[in-house]
Amino acid sequence: MSSITPNPSFLAASTKTKMIYVASEKSKGSGRVTPVELNAERLSARTAQATGGNAAVHLCLDRTERFLFVANYQASRAPGDASLSAFSLSDSGDISNPIARFTHHGTGPDKRRQEGPHCHCVAISPDNRRLVAVDLGADRLFSYAFDSEAGRLSPKGETKTPEGAGPRHAAFHPNGRMLYVTGELDSTLLAFSVSDDGLQLAARMPATQHETDSRNYPSGILTTPDGHHLLVANRGADTIAVFWIDPQSGLPTLKAEYDCGGAFPRAIRFDRAARRLAVANQKSDGVALFAWDFADGKLSAEPTNIVPVKAPLDMLFVNPQ
Repeated sequence: MSSITPNPSFLAASTKTKMIYVASEKSKGSGRVTPVELNAERLSARTAQATGGNAAVHLCLDRTERFLFVANYQASRAPGDASLSAFSLSDSGDISNPIARFTHHGTGPDKRRQEGPHCHCVAISPDNRRLVAVDLGADRLFSYAFDSEAGRLSPKGETKTPEGAGPRHAAFHPNGRMLYVTGELDSTLLAFSVSDDGLQLAARMPATQHETDSRNYPSGILTTPDGHHLLVANRGADTIAVFWIDPQSGLPTLKAEYDCGGAFPRAIRFDRAARRLAVANQKSDGVALFAWDFADGKLSAEPTNIVPVKAPLDMLFVNPQ
């Protein structure tokens, strides 16, 4: 993907069009997002759009796949730079002009990583009415109301995370009543209840039980389609932690941890059937594939395959047909 668009950091694929959207984490200048068309086994870049901020690190599509949201980490900032940008998409999947841009504010106690806002993730709710932007630098979750009919995004409040948590990535429960967040800087998993009144911290727990010689930095997070389990990637411990989700409270409990099949797992992805899990092991130059036992909520003890990839940051299962 780096041969098609520079500094790729995160991906999102449309099921309606044969388009993959690639966020570019440029070290200088504006970040950008590029639509890449997938035909058979060939990738073709379409016209890229500037994201209005520095270092585009994450993106997601809304549930209708007519809008695209992009998080700008803002490794180097200028006045007015956008932490969050939203774009409309054409019927063919091309990116139109931005429909909204927002600049976050705030700091945290870690003077090196939290000297200012660093938006690291955007997550859309299952009902498509709420967007949450996760800001590692500000120790905050920024909520936005989203109207897909009007193509309108508007601020809906802020939620502070525990001081120094450094929230990184988030995943909604399929029923929309809980939001799960990885705390990169304090190695935690945070669970928030979701209501019309906002987000409320309901639980905080270690992201790993493994002892490490160095710090652990939780990264990727996802829920299973049935809502029974939550998976978290741990960089440092180099594990995939599997949490069972209580069906009544929505609170997670650590069930098991598995070796990630490499080193420094950054992103994790299920295939569409949620039978295989892909793990992007950044520091061991490979994507590890595991089998997922849907009925028992277990990963295979070892990878079923490891695909050699230089320093992978993200990956997708796609069907070009």
